[in-house]
Amino acid sequence: MSLSEEDGNLDLFNAVKNNNESEIRGLLDAGADVNITDESWKRTPLFYAVLGNFENVVRVLIKAGANVNTKDREEKSCLFFAVLSDHSNIARVLIGAKADVNAINKFQKKTPIFYAVSNGNGELVDALIDAGADVNKTDSDGQTALFCALRSKNDNIVRAIIDAGADVNKTEKYGRTALFIAVLHDNKSIVQALIDAGDDVNKTDIVYQTALFSAVRQDNESNVRALIDAGADVNNTDKYGETALFSAVRQDNESNVRALFDASADVHKTDDDGKTALRSVVRERYESIVRTLIDAGADVHKTNDDGETALFSAVRQDNESIVRAIIDAGADVKKTCDDGETALFSAVRQDNESNVRALIDAGADVNKTDKYSKTALYIAVLHDNKSIVQALIDSGADVNKTYDDGETALLSAVREGNESVVQALIDSDADVNKTYDDGETALRSAVGECYESIVRTLIDAGADVKKTDNDGQTALFSAVRHDNESIVRALIDAGADVNKTDNDGQTALFCVSSSENSISLLIDAGADVNLPDKKGETPLFDFVRSQLEFHVKALVVKGKALINVRNHHGRTPLFYALQHSPVIARCLLENGGNLCLKDNCNLSILSFLIEEMLHNEVRFDRFHLTEQLNLLYRKGNTEKLVVKALIEVLFCKIVPTCTPLGEVTTSYSYFMHEGCLSEFLSMADDQTQMTIENILEQVSSEQLSQVVPSFVNLGADLNSVDSHGNTLLHYVTLLPFVGVSQTEVMETCHLLWKYGASMNIRNQEGHTPLLFCLSELSLHSEWLLRTDGVKMLEEVCRCLVNCGTNVNNTLPNGKSVFHLIIDLFQKGLRLEDEAVRQEVLNEMCNLLQLFSDANCKQAESFKNSSGHLYLLLHSWASLTLPSSENYSRNVTHNYTFEELLKAILQLLLKCGAKPNARDDDEKTPLHHCKTWSAVKLLIDAGAKTDDVDSSGHPTLLAAAERQNFLERSDCFYPDVLEYPKAFWRTAIKMNLDPWTVDQHENSVLSNMIKCKAFVLAKALMEVTCEDKHIESDTIAYSLLSTICKDQSTHTRWKTNLVEIILNSRKRQLVNLDVPLRYCCKNIVELGSSDDSSHDSLHPSKGLKRKFADNEFEKCGSTQPMHKKIKTADGRCEEKTDGQCSEEETDGQCSKEKTENAENSNDLVHCDSVHCEIAELLLSYGADCRIPDSSGKSCLDLAETCPELKQLLMQPIDMNKISKRIPWDSVSER
Repeated sequence: MSLSEEDGNLDLFNAVKNNNESEIRGLLDAGADVNITDESWKRTPLFYAVLGNFENVVRVLIKAGANVNTKDREEKSCLFFAVLSDHSNIARVLIGAKADVNAINKFQKKTPIFYAVSNGNGELVDALIDAGADVNKTDSDGQTALFCALRSKNDNIVRAIIDAGADVNKTEKYGRTALFIAVLHDNKSIVQALIDAGDDVNKTDIVYQTALFSAVRQDNESNVRALIDAGADVNNTDKYGETALFSAVRQDNESNVRALFDASADVHKTDDDGKTALRSVVRERYESIVRTLIDAGADVHKTNDDGETALFSAVRQDNESIVRAIIDAGADVKKTCDDGETALFSAVRQDNESNVRALIDAGADVNKTDKYSKTALYIAVLHDNKSIVQALIDSGADVNKTYDDGETALLSAVREGNESVVQALIDSDADVNKTYDDGETALRSAVGECYESIVRTLIDAGADVKKTDNDGQTALFSAVRHDNESIVRALIDAGADVNKTDNDGQTALFCVSSSENSISLLIDAGADVNLPDKKGETPLFDFVRSQLEFHVKALVVKGKALINVRNHHGRTPLFYALQHSPVIARCLLENGGNLCLKDNCNLSILSFLIEEMLHNEVRFDRFHLTEQLNLLYRKGNTEKLVVKALIEVLFCKIVPTCTPLGEVTTSYSYFMHEGCLSEFLSMADDQTQMTIENILEQVSSEQLSQVVPSFVNLGADLNSVDSHGNTLLHYVTLLPFVGVSQTEVMETCHLLWKYGASMNIRNQEGHTPLLFCLSELSLHSEWLLRTDGVKMLEEVCRCLVNCGTNVNNTLPNGKSVFHLIIDLFQKGLRLEDEAVRQEVLNEMCNLLQLFSDANCKQAESFKNSSGHLYLLLHSWASLTLPSSENYSRNVTHNYTFEELLKAILQLLLKCGAKPNARDDDEKTPLHHCKTWSAVKLLIDAGAKTDDVDSSGHPTLLAAAERQNFLERSDCFYPDVLEYPKAFWRTAIKMNLDPWTVDQHENSVLSNMIKCKAFVLAKALMEVTCEDKHIESDTIAYSLLSTICKDQSTHTRWKTNLVEIILNSRKRQLVNLDVPLRYCCKNIVELGSSDDSSHDSLHPSKGLKRKFADNEFEKCGSTQPMHKKIKTADGRCEEKTDGQCSEEETDGQCSKEKTENAENSNDLVHCDSVHCEIAELLLSYGADCRIPDSSGKSCLDLAETCPELKQLLMQPIDMNKISKRIPWDSVSER
């Protein structure tokens, strides 16, 4: 195009925009392009003529060839702008020029008719329709022109579009038809028009609601009725399960509600949460609607998913009139929700007394408990509402009801501090002395909360001030601990025992904390200030340690406390006072305290002080040290004595200082405190000071043998002890386990012995050096992994024995070195590393041999029991391997497990151990055996197999109680190598009794049944029967009773055990009423159906019984399992498992049985094993009429269980009675 042409086109746009018709014609004649588009909007001159409403220019351009269907950048044609601008004439011109009336724009996807409708231009709408506009075209929202017309509220246009063939059932993106929109705009005539045009009144939107829902929400009764008249489904449910009725009641529109009811709206319909319309309106508190719904038959008993009825909602909304309306309609005030609460709970929780009384008047159960065993009274107490509490009490609320957490209403009221509620409960006979789970009482709680007025109220009501909690403490302890003097005085005035001791042996005086006035009160009331606790300490010890100066003075001056009283370590309060408080120490000294006393291990107060001063946990205070030393000097102690004590403390603690032992005993970092040490060293002469400094600078674990002579030259006492009572020798015995060479250890031991160290000195725990070594090794079993140390241990022990250690010394608990070695044997057997285990066990054997050779035959070693259970052989009998270990393999280089046990036993017997010794529970070593090897070895050594313990347990029953067979279900002991039947025969041959039943009716068999040891149980039964032991009535009855008493319902193999017993005897058992009674009790308590397997066993399920994989078949039984089935004609048939009658082959048997079970009173479900066994016993002659010692028979038990009664009374099938019953015998039945 030439420049002149471009200029001509530009001029054409300008001429059009200026409505210059003559210039336009000239430019067109000059060749201007009538369809040229601009750059920005891609529009031709015709667009601008239309936008300017220049009709003549439009005509000129069209005549000149302008394209009326050209679209701009937004895909809009000229017709869009003509219609949108409401330029009707131009629109008609364009239509006449064949403009596309169905053109769609880019974004909204609308055609021109949408804009004509929106502008309300009916004539233009008609013109577009006449020109072929598609009235069913949809925009981007899925709407047609009809939707736009409805929103414009232009009835004529709506009708015109309908007449033009609009699809009235067309849905937009939310699934709504035009009818929805018409309803929303309350246009009754259009609603009717759309209905008449065929709009589906039951069409649902995306939430499954119909137009009726919208009409109801708009409160437009005429539209509601119009839709109903047109066939709207009033019971259609939306996405949430609600019908239009739900919306109507929420709108509080009674006329619409009635209209819906007139159309048969279902008042019982529930939403997805289980709520009815009644529940919804109750929450909105619309009383008239509530009554309307009730009048329409609303079910006031209907529950939602939480089990709540409308009454619950009404109560929570605090609307008394609605509550009463629902109650009047017959609501069940005793109905409970899923939490076990009734509506009364909600009323109480809302503090609404009127509703509470309304519910009570209607018969609400005031003692109903929720799932936590709480009652409404408990809620009322927590809400501190006295009037409601009183109302509940007046209506019979149990004030002494105990809840799951052990509390009562009274305790809750006390904790809430509500005195008036407490008084109301007391006035209603609340038990003020009720004890809760932890021994707490209301009084103790009130004291703990410091509610003085409530305390006095409870005391006046008879609260026992002497009652103790689980810790043995009375309320006085708590009052003293809380420093409440007035409460302390009140309790004392009420008779509290000021000298009552708790479980630790302490009195209330021990509880005094900050207030010294409580001390005076207690002393004035007769408190014994010198009463010691179980550690031998009086309150004075506690006050000294806590540095309570005034408390100490009160005890000493007012209470005349003993100053030099000793605790279990032999220490007086002055031991602790001197290290904690010079002021308190001075007070004690001024009142007779003795600085020269020593404790049980000969440790002086001075040495105790120095040790603690050097301890890393005691903060060094130069001023305090000066004060402490001055006190010592005044009482005759000199600097020379201080230095001597320092030397002895350093001497006995030198091993923990230079070795890692500080990590495993008591850690002391003495030499971190140079200031403290220098203070003490400054008191020594120059030579002594230099010697000590040299020792401390050079000492190491490999120089101990050199250090000992240096300390001896300084005058150190070889038997000096630390605060634990340990000497240097005690610590030296542990050196093998911290990497010190054997040469150094042995040389140090010999030096100490040479210089006069005692081999049998005991520490505070009663350990000699030898016992200390073995005890620490047992305590720190990880040391066993240090095999070099374990090997060196033998040499250390040999040295101690050779130097005079008495191997017959025992600990306070009765343990000797032999007990400790047995403990180490067990720990060695548990080691995972096989090589380490063998080394450790070999060394333990050597140690045992050493002690055995060292004159260990003295009987004294075996007189005392190891704790409250174990004697020496009792400990030996408990030796086992880890559960995964093979007992046949060697556990040491030379021994299998059994051989090791034998070797240990021989040494212990050589020392005088007794195979029949009894512990405190009368158990012999046989009772403690955890392995079959131990049992056999003990019996070979003369153990009595017929001994029973205090519970009446023989050997095998004691083992069964421990359930050793849980490790391997086919082995009674973990090391048994025989098959189960062979094991039982061997045990019986050894005179071990597997049948005894103890006083609690436990037996070997009952334990095996409980633990599902099916293989062992079956083997015992077979041996008992095959070897004729079953002919013993005692054995037969004990086995039968054990099986029948067991309550497990899934172990149907028990039926077969009973059959084995009954079929195996030559003589029929006469009195089967006891086993039968056990079965009957189980049926009454557990039911006649086997709940655990009922679904899989019941014929109606059409499934095979689980006997294809039952426990009895796992035992290896080849016998078919028997099942008793009652047929439709009342006969009882016995079938093997999996067997089906002809009627059952096509699945009909299951159906018939189900129908019979539902329709016949004669059919009893024999699904439970207890029913099967009972039926079996009856067939063998058991008499259900024989009474027990209480006078009740099985028939009496069956009075509360119709199924059992039918079972007992049904005729016996004569074909099934055992032929072993003599036909000439006379039955008591």
